[in-house]
Amino acid sequence: MPQISQIDSFLSQIFWFFLAFGIIYYFVLKIMSPKVSSVIAERENIITSDIAAAENMRGEAAKTTSDLEKALAKSRSVSQKIISDAEKSAKDNYNSQIKDVEQKFKADFQNTENEIISAKKKAIEQLNKDAVSFVEQILNKLAGLNIKKEVIEKVLTNK
Repeated sequence: MPQISQIDSFLSQIFWFFLAFGIIYYFVLKIMSPKVSSVIAERENIITSDIAAAENMRGEAAKTTSDLEKALAKSRSVSQKIISDAEKSAKDNYNSQIKDVEQKFKADFQNTENEIISAKKKAIEQLNKDAVSFVEQILNKLAGLNIKKEVIEKVLTNK
């Protein structure tokens, strides 16, 4: 029977199958698996160290941010103080200049007023002299009267 004669070749195939499978299993178990395990362990160590470094950097970044915010708040308060001092100084300077200008204006106004009063007195005196001379000439030429200047001055000035 030919079907029974195939059993011999079937046993041979099973033997070679187990032998090939055993060699492949041994190769994977002893050579490939340790290499893969070492790569996995190495990657795990790298990832762990990277995570730890990232945590350290996060902490440093938080500390740096906190320090920066403190420095920023301090610089804001310093700048606000500088601005308020500058405003106060500017107001004081402005008020001082206003007072100086007012005093100068008052002095100039007083000087101008005195000059006007003096000029008014001179103009009145000159007008009185001209009026006395004019009246004297009118009285002399039109009325033919010879009246002294002192009398005319007394009459015109009501002295």
